Amino acid sequence: MLGTQTCDKSDGEGRVRLPIPAHAQVAVTFSADGYLPAVLPFSTAGTSPTIPFTLGSLESIRARYAAAGVTVPDPATGVVQVRATVVGANDKRMEGVSMSLGAGGAAALYRGADGAFAKDLQATSTWGAAAFAGLQPGTV
Repeated sequence: MLGTQTCDKSDGEGRVRLPIPAHAQVAVTFSADGYLPAVLPFSTAGTSPTIPFTLGSLESIRARYAAAGVTVPDPATGVVQVRATVVGANDKRMEGVSMSLGAGGAAALYRGADGAFAKDLQATSTWGAAAFAGLQPGTV
């Protein structure tokens, strides 16, 4: 579906139905005023998946990253957020996972037990989340 774009707005319950063919690999961008947009990649693998997602308010996102000295959103750079989960275990978040992004990539910021990102953490907490911030546009 490279180059294909389909847009729709959510209904009163926040649901959106998009026509996506079976056996496709796609990326869906979710956005709303006052929230940080999110891009979620997934594969339909012959099914019609339900994709749960949450957009964080700009205010809460800024506070979460500010604890690590990172400004989000930054019009010149991007952020990739990653969550470590156990497949088949209702997406149970994994604690103690270290992550890296490419050779010489940005250092991971791990989300602490309080929910804020911290530069001093070396692995995922019970949140199972890390972020790579300050990324220059291009291929990683």
